[in-house]
Formats: sequence, C-alpha cells, structure tokens
Amino acid sequence: MNSEEFRKEVHTFIDAELDKFEEYQTIAADILKEFDRVCRKNNLSYWAAFGTLLGIKRDGGQIPWDYDIDLLAPFSELDKLRNALKNDLGADYYYVFTDTMPNYPTNCLRVCRKGYDWKAIHVDVFFLIGVPEDKKERDPFIKKCIKYKKIRHAKYMQDHFPSEGVSFVDRLIKWLQRNRYFYFTSKKLNAIQRKLCSQYSLEECPNWNGYGGPIILPRGIFEKSEASFHNFPVIIPSKYDEFLSLFYDEWRSYQPISIRFNEFYKMKNIVDSRQLKYQKDKNDN
Repeated sequence: MNSEEFRKEVHTFIDAELDKFEEYQTIAADILKEFDRVCRKNNLSYWAAFGTLLGIKRDGGQIPWDYDIDLLAPFSELDKLRNALKNDLGADYYYVFTDTMPNYPTNCLRVCRKGYDWKAIHVDVFFLIGVPEDKKERDPFIKKCIKYKKIRHAKYMQDHFPSEGVSFVDRLIKWLQRNRYFYFTSKKLNAIQRKLCSQYSLEECPNWNGYGGPIILPRGIFEKSEASFHNFPVIIPSKYDEFLSLFYDEWRSYQPISIRFNEFYKMKNIVDSRQLKYQKDKNDN
C-alpha cells in the first residue's frame, strides 16, 4: 500500500465514521422534536440550552462534533411534565428519571427512543430552580444543591457506568465514597432534592439556577423565542447571547480542529460502546 492508497483509505474510514455519527445526531434531533410536541400539547415550558443552544445560534443546528441535546425546564412543572410524557409520548419513545429507575444516577430527566440505551442517545432535561437574591443566603443554598447532586452521583453512577480499566486504588476510593453515603437511600435523596428545588419560587425569584450548577441565571434571559432546528421550531431563551456568554468564553469562536476532531471521536466511541453493550445485554436476556 502506498501513501496515496492509505490516504484514500483514511478518508473513506473517516467519512463512514461521520456518517454514523450524523445518524446519532438525527436520532437525538428526532427525540427533541417529539419532546417539543408533547410540551406544546400540554402547555409546558422548556428552553434549548448549553451546547444545543450554542449549536443553534453559532452553527445553524447541532454542533457538528457533538450529538447530545440539552434543555432546561422549570422544576415547578416536573409532575405535570412526567404525566404528559406518560400519557402523550409516542410509542417509539420513553423517558427515565427517579420515578422510573430507583437508583437513577443523574439529576436530569432523559427522553430516549426505543431501541437505544438511555445512556447512549437521549435528550437531557435539566431543571431550573429559583435562588435567593441575597448572596449570603444564595451561596450556601447552591452549595447544598451541589452537595446532594454529588451524593447521588457517588452512590449510583457506578451502577450504570462501571469504569473499565480503573486501578484498584481508584476503585477503592469510589467504593469508600459510595459507602460514605450508605444512609442516603434513593427515596431520601429524592425527598431532599425535591424540597431544595421547591424551596424558592421561580415566579418570585429574579434569579434562577440550573439545579446543581454554580451559575446564576437572571430570569429575564428566559423570555421565550423560537429558532429552527433540523427544520422544526424549538424554544430558546430570547437573550441567548447573555445566556451563552455566562457559559462560554467567546462563544462565537471555535477551538482548533484537533480538539474538535477528538471531541467528535470521543463522543462517537461513547455512543458505540454503550449501544453495543445494550444490544448484547438485550440479546443475552
């Protein structure tokens, strides 16, 4: 094989990898379209956020080297949202959260398409909560939210995302961290987090926060606007520039191609491996 033949082989290989990755992106976009339909039918609020909003406003759609979709929704509408998903979500879709999985490891609700593992391809719905205006009251409150987010992660993440090739010392550390929170049952954690998320009213607070995150979000950012995403309209914050500037330095710029390519390849390998394990477990059962 000469250099030119190898070059063609590399290009063919990368094109095939990109084609598969774009298939994953299309599935995630399809889930968002279904979620949007359910929300509009039931008069529920959500906003495209984080990398999804960045892709919409900077790249005209999904970030080409990223596949997942992130949304924000009011925690005050959680019960209504779950009922809407149970009753109106199409037969080809499902959701996972603390009510469907006792030892659920994350703080976001995930909407998925049947045939795909909830850990592989999904739409992440993070929850907005009100926070105190007084910094002396707000900082300890956010610190407490972060604390219980980390406890859930420490207790349950290894149940669903076992680390391969991890050293004995690292496994021991994770085991000790997990058992440190032995008395925090799933039921107790759910109750604590619900109390925290409901402590301050979104309608009364001038500042909001994505539960478990450190960044303060002025309520005025979240006046609703629409943007096209895969040729259908989705809800975005009207002050998207202010939102994105809180999370990304120079959000209109791009990192070097080496970083973007590595991110794409890492994301694709994550989905490939999780979906492969899902299919193997399904066949074994």
